[in-house]
Amino acid sequence: VVLLKQQGHAVRAKIIAKDVWKQAEYRAFLLARVAAGGVEREVQFNFEGVSEQGLCEAYRASDVFLLTAHVPPPQGYGWGLVAFEAASAGWPVVVNRETGAAHVWTDGENALFASPGKPEEYASQVAHLLKDHGFYRRIAEEGQRFVRENLSWERYAREMMELYKATSNKGQRTRG
Repeated sequence: VVLLKQQGHAVRAKIIAKDVWKQAEYRAFLLARVAAGGVEREVQFNFEGVSEQGLCEAYRASDVFLLTAHVPPPQGYGWGLVAFEAASAGWPVVVNRETGAAHVWTDGENALFASPGKPEEYASQVAHLLKDHGFYRRIAEEGQRFVRENLSWERYAREMMELYKATSNKGQRTRG
């Protein structure tokens, strides 16, 4: 937010980050960074998480979704289902290139990537989206199309059943 504000963009951030590990020192660090950047008015934190309805409302009120996930494994860099939900809702997403999500998307095609711990990369990606409406629309549409065509509970169930049948049939052949 600080970097985008310095570039003249009127941006706000809503950070939804349920503090499941109860890391008060990290929470204090984030709040101090926001205060040091002078962006307390532009950044809203929710350390308690939100309901499914609250998440839908956050998507509706947003223009871009960022999955920074900068806490290293084992706590961080997960699959990032929330990024796929945001893309499904029609928002362009900028994701940490180390997350599982980055392994199925294509940078610059259906999502944008940034390196963990490199806020300037996130700011650059967001600025590109804000400056080029056609690019914004293309990334949003392609991300949404990718999720619709490749990620569904129906597809997951079908592929799991196919895997189960393949391994089950393989076991039967070796017994006979």
